[in-house]
Amino acid sequence: GCDRMNLIVDIGNTAVKAAWCDGMTLGKTFRYQGERAIDFVSSLLVKEKPEVLVVSSAYTVAPEDEERLAALCSRLLVLDKAHTGLLSEKGLPARKKASCGISSIWRMLRPSSMARVNSSIGLSPIP
Repeated sequence: GCDRMNLIVDIGNTAVKAAWCDGMTLGKTFRYQGERAIDFVSSLLVKEKPEVLVVSSAYTVAPEDEERLAALCSRLLVLDKAHTGLLSEKGLPARKKASCGISSIWRMLRPSSMARVNSSIGLSPIP
């Protein structure tokens, strides 16, 4: 493993699920039901700033929310109806509902895939 943690967030129709991971290992997970999804995600970032924050959402993430989250991590990757290019590029289904779930995102972030994701969002490889 490495010491650079990533946070994966899936904002679905009924709940928000989030998990910390280091590329190989899926760590502590969280679940939230309520209308303040972005506040919930922000609260997870108070103690630790992730290298990459991936937000997969069934809803389009508002530009002001995207800006708010980007300030709380090194790199932000949004997968929603307005940001489907990376899904297609990585061979993930770009469905009408862009939210693709924690496990799909985690597979995308594992070391075998992370180099491709890193290069697509401008990160250098993790040593």
